[in-house]
Amino acid sequence: MGPAGRAVALGEEFEIRLPANQTTGYRWELGNPPDESVVRFLNSRYEAEPTDVVGSGGITIFTFEGVGAGRTSIKLVYVRPWEKGVAPAREATYAIVVE
Repeated sequence: MGPAGRAVALGEEFEIRLPANQTTGYRWELGNPPDESVVRFLNSRYEAEPTDVVGSGGITIFTFEGVGAGRTSIKLVYVRPWEKGVAPAREATYAIVVE
């Protein structure tokens, strides 16, 4: 599968890592949950770059687990949570196949 897709084994945990900068107010969130009979969302965390520079960015890491054979998609959106009715600044969609 290409960069926006991934094949995982049943029971395998996998990560999606996206560049982010929480100092701007934006954060990555699930745009739509995956089919939970195929993939389960485990957690997400933000890791800042190891620097003393104020306003520097980091990476948001989403962790999932393949729980059933099949296909699903994971859509992530980069938003300011308080801005309602505003299109995401960025979107990322991943096709996932659990074998």
